[in-house]
Amino acid sequence: MNMLDLPCVSISAGTAKRHNITNKSELPAPRTSINDLVVALSVIRPLWTFSITDDGGLRNYGFEVHQSGEKLGEVAWGYFRSNYGFIIKNERIAKDRTRGSNYRTSDTKKALAMIKKTFYRQNFTERFANAATTIDRLLSSEIYEKRSKAAKARGEMNEQATLFAYAFHNEFIDFLKSKNRHNIWETHTVANLEMRTIEDAKKAHDSANAAIVLRADGQYIVKLRDKVEIMDDTTLPPWLKAKLGMLKLVENDHFVSDVGCRVNAECFMVLAKNEEDQI
Repeated sequence: MNMLDLPCVSISAGTAKRHNITNKSELPAPRTSINDLVVALSVIRPLWTFSITDDGGLRNYGFEVHQSGEKLGEVAWGYFRSNYGFIIKNERIAKDRTRGSNYRTSDTKKALAMIKKTFYRQNFTERFANAATTIDRLLSSEIYEKRSKAAKARGEMNEQATLFAYAFHNEFIDFLKSKNRHNIWETHTVANLEMRTIEDAKKAHDSANAAIVLRADGQYIVKLRDKVEIMDDTTLPPWLKAKLGMLKLVENDHFVSDVGCRVNAECFMVLAKNEEDQI
């Protein structure tokens, strides 16, 4: 059986664009080892889909594995130890490896065994760990950006203010308007407010006074401090339901003062008051 005939096999958007391909039938015949591996996996894992990638070039293409939209890992075809073989990658393999970040083998049976062992959907522990890391990275990045923005605006404002001898506020605003620079004061004020909002959110996250909320299958998996609960719209605490409702209305990566932030449609961080707000 040719893997390209399987309905669960497709071409990744990036590969199709780079090589101007519109149909997988335009691809060269797959290598026997890659073909046999995909066919075997399609039988034992019928819910998986395989997206062809070109890390090794179009004649040595590999594939990504997905289930229900979640990427489980990827398999490339490459040259190592004087021979060609499978290069198998995902986060679990990378964490377990002391040398390198992927598993390499020329043996199809070993490749199949490694994929069966390590390719599966994230459990709740992994999802929370990834969510916490993503939130921490987002908070740190936003704090740096807002601090930089505030510092730049403050520097521009002070440069103009020295010409006016640091006059009173109203006179200073009138002076900026006369120079067509009135936006500096507005930018300075907004940037400082944004910076304080992000700093407060990070302090709450670092001190475990923020709930991580994951949406899954119509329910909410909520972690606050050392407690994890699975809830729905009828069992969410009023304080959490109200703030979550506000965050659903904003864009991804957006912060709301005293409320929290929306990372994406499935992940939220909701600020909780010290010991007052519980789940």
